Amino acid sequence: MADDRDIAELRALAHRTVMDGVAADDELGPITYRGEAAHVRGRYTPDVAMLEVVAAAVAAAGVSAATPVDTGLWVRSHLPEVKRSSRDADRASQMVHIVLAYAAGVRVDVLEHTYHWHGARLRAATAAAVMTLRALSEGRDRAQLCTDVAGHLPDFH
Repeated sequence: MADDRDIAELRALAHRTVMDGVAADDELGPITYRGEAAHVRGRYTPDVAMLEVVAAAVAAAGVSAATPVDTGLWVRSHLPEVKRSSRDADRASQMVHIVLAYAAGVRVDVLEHTYHWHGARLRAATAAAVMTLRALSEGRDRAQLCTDVAGHLPDFH
């Protein structure tokens, strides 16, 4: 059966999946599983959409050189489902750092750095989005942050 959903619809589905899951305080596993619904083999993979959520969260939270964030404890504090010294934790942190580098004007080829991850790229990108949303919502309403993030996403509907 052919999947005739267009890319914008799949991208919006990936955005909604991670933000709705984080706003509802869901665990990483179910969020990742639901995010896989936006994957269409040979046409679209939602890992980049998950990184767009990281970038939008950084923008919505006002992270900049003047108001930086320290990601050092993010895995331990905001991604308890992932073992701190695991490959998954390292990959999620790398994804966040790549997005922060982009926000600072440094262009990094994500695919070049992650091509050998194969199927793990979606899991890492989802973990990065979940971790970032959780971390940046510290001290504020998480559902409101997710609403603010939606305003920074392209074609969110």
